[in-house]
Amino acid sequence: MKFKIIFFKLKHIYYIILAFVFVVLFAIFLISKKSAETFNIFTKNKVISNYDVTGDGSKDNIYIKINNNRYSLEVKSKNKTYQLTPSPTLNSLGNYTNYSPLKLILTDVSRDNITEIFTQSSEDNTHLQHLFIWDKNKFKDIFHTTNNIIGFIDIHNNKTPKIISTNFNNNSLDFSNYILIKDKIKPYYANYPSNFIGKDTIEAFIKYIQTLSYYGNSKPNSLFHESGKIACSSVIDKLASENRKYVFQDGSFSDSDYNKNGEISDVKWVLNFKSTSNLINEDCKNTSIKLFLKSIGDSKSQFYFKIYSINILSN
Repeated sequence: MKFKIIFFKLKHIYYIILAFVFVVLFAIFLISKKSAETFNIFTKNKVISNYDVTGDGSKDNIYIKINNNRYSLEVKSKNKTYQLTPSPTLNSLGNYTNYSPLKLILTDVSRDNITEIFTQSSEDNTHLQHLFIWDKNKFKDIFHTTNNIIGFIDIHNNKTPKIISTNFNNNSLDFSNYILIKDKIKPYYANYPSNFIGKDTIEAFIKYIQTLSYYGNSKPNSLFHESGKIACSSVIDKLASENRKYVFQDGSFSDSDYNKNGEISDVKWVLNFKSTSNLINEDCKNTSIKLFLKSIGDSKSQFYFKIYSINILSN
């Protein structure tokens, strides 16, 4: 029996090493992409770890605290503690209520490997949004509004990440568009269509949930993707059976996938409602509805982004 001995030339060894390095780097990219996704936290007192918000290469701890029913935030990085102080223009991080807790959204919209800190909360029926960035040796509040929805697009592709702030008012959403450049927030003009990232779908869905009846409403089937229609209808039935009134509070969204042309194909929305029992007025809580939308059909059609999954989270 003869054995074949294979000899590699030096250049072949180089090719193998380069291929191995490429695979490792690609794997790291996928992991970092996954970890950079936006998320929401609903809490009273909690510590959030595993994010570098000071740019020193180490993971920091973010503390959400409540003092005299008012929210405060601080970051502990190595042996130092930093307070997150809101701008005098909108000098509050909100008051605690069980039906509209503070939401903390962490994501890197500047692509400098330093995570930005977004907050959503309310005070005396006024909604509050803040964006904190690390500025050399302190946190700076560079963006603050009284809108109640914050969103992010082009986070995971090769385009410039964008921030969209909007307010749900009179059953409609009006987008204000921004980009973060060199630690400054700058508006940009965009003539987005009414169905952009599911805008018309979300407007109709919020309106539907706020009129949801224990005795049953006709289902908003035109909003549902064929692949998730049965499951989505089942979740709606569950919400209706709880016999509660739902009033929209705030929300967030982020694109999550793209088609072969680099256009947004999937979007995740989180909508938060004040949920009050129709039988016991004192029974009041936060109900969060997580929606996954997928583009389908003609991009110029109404409800181009349709809901294919609904998850309910209650505090």
